[in-house]
Amino acid sequence: MKRIILMFILFCSYTAFAQQDPLFTQYMFNKLLVNPAYAGSTEAFTIDMVNRSQWVNIEGAPETFTISAHSAMRNKNVGLGVYLYRDILGPTNNQGIMGTYSYRLFLGKDILAFGIQFGLKYFDFDWNAMSVKDPDYLFDPQDVRKVTPDANIGMYYYSDRFFLGISSKQLLQNEYGYMKKDGKSSFSKLTRHFYMMGGRAFPVDDKIIFRPSFMAKYTPNAPLQLDLNA
Repeated sequence: MKRIILMFILFCSYTAFAQQDPLFTQYMFNKLLVNPAYAGSTEAFTIDMVNRSQWVNIEGAPETFTISAHSAMRNKNVGLGVYLYRDILGPTNNQGIMGTYSYRLFLGKDILAFGIQFGLKYFDFDWNAMSVKDPDYLFDPQDVRKVTPDANIGMYYYSDRFFLGISSKQLLQNEYGYMKKDGKSSFSKLTRHFYMMGGRAFPVDDKIIFRPSFMAKYTPNAPLQLDLNA
């Protein structure tokens, strides 16, 4: 019965789509990773470091590490920043560095910022890291190592009590994988990702603030995701 089910799954499978951008469950502590317009919004030189280890002690489990720095400049309308990341999942190793520029408009107590990021991404797929129970010696794929430029944009509207932002990442949609089968060439490419986030602070007393927030994530050929936090 198990063999019948397995054969049914294999014959039904055609293609799969997935998120390419690293997953940031703690985005609310470092919004620069999601929206470049966030640069300079803290009004001070800020360094953030986030590490995420999922499914601890399971070999090949996702691990994501990021570190960023940003600050408002002497010209208060301008914010600059940079962030580095490393995202590991099984045999894949995704790394990058992105420089950030934001321009802020002061609207009374509110601020509207526009941001852009440019940088480089390095993608590495190591086939030697794959453990195969019954090796097929006719299957001899080549390791994939690719460096590609990339760009992100965003808009961020905020005050002391609330924030709302929209952004898009991987704008250039560069190709980073290549495969040739039956005389036909196919490429895998970086797909644009879209984000929307917002939140508000509700003071409970002099020492406690309740701060709910959300983030919606969308990429073509994948379902819309909604992340709620408080």
